[in-house]
Amino acid sequence: MNKILKSHIRASVCIFACISIAFAIGFGSNYRFIYVDGESMSGTISNGEWIIIQKRRNLGQHWIPSVYDVVIARDPEHKGDLLVKRVIALPKDEIEIKDGYIYINDKKLDDMYGHGRLLYYLVDENGEQLHFWDKPSQPAVEYETHGKVVVRDDYVWVIGDNRKDSYYGFVPVKNIIGKVIW
Repeated sequence: MNKILKSHIRASVCIFACISIAFAIGFGSNYRFIYVDGESMSGTISNGEWIIIQKRRNLGQHWIPSVYDVVIARDPEHKGDLLVKRVIALPKDEIEIKDGYIYINDKKLDDMYGHGRLLYYLVDENGEQLHFWDKPSQPAVEYETHGKVVVRDDYVWVIGDNRKDSYYGFVPVKNIIGKVIW
């Protein structure tokens, strides 16, 4: 190979390496890839899918998510676990659940993302799922009902889009590590 060709190849490799490093540093400080493990957001985000989040520190010092934002948060009950959930209510909003349906400030939630009603499966003393006696293939379920609760300051109320298979409840805004941007 002649010297000019080797010089062009070296220069191209150097430029490519510099651009790659600059991109990785810029991307890595602002964004993060997260692997989704679970069905709670099915319909929007599938189990086994990789998503991209914008890190919280890049969203502004006093950032609070908006209704319908999908966020990643540290689970307030299981330290170390991350939740992928949709924000449904903000501070001072009033939440109520009637027969599996969510009401925000006395209005039934009619969002285009969520599907299914909030429910829980009935189990016996051994944790085995119960079934209706006249429909043995249908699991016995009850629809959730909870009285009105107001979202406290510095908290949001979240739930997965797969309403019948999702953790839901209050999450401190400080536990949110980023907003999903896909």
